[in-house]
Amino acid sequence: MMAESKTRMNLVQDSTQNTGADKPLRIVGERECVLKAKDMVLHLINEGGAPSFVDLHVPKFAVGMIIGNRGATINKLQDEYGVRIQIKPDQNPEGRYRVCQILGEPTKYQNAAQKVLDLVAAV
Repeated sequence: MMAESKTRMNLVQDSTQNTGADKPLRIVGERECVLKAKDMVLHLINEGGAPSFVDLHVPKFAVGMIIGNRGATINKLQDEYGVRIQIKPDQNPEGRYRVCQILGEPTKYQNAAQKVLDLVAAV
């Protein structure tokens, strides 16, 4: 949605805990773009759907490569594929993998997931 509307969206929250309470969404950009993003969000809410996602288990050594220098690689992937990519906090310090979560429309997140897997395979 951010790429399509040419805006930045941030969920305003006090903590990362899921309390079930509503949280405000901050949309930043040019006025016309913000209005378009708002319409897109409202449409998504009214349709009762939410972006779907896929969790990839990537080797810990590849996380830095996925993020890139100052986030360059992850931001490029997000913009190119129209998805949101998150590296989840390390739940198992002894483990060899981290979860890379890709959120968006199914065809978009599938294409982005394949690109991430290609990047990891190249290491």
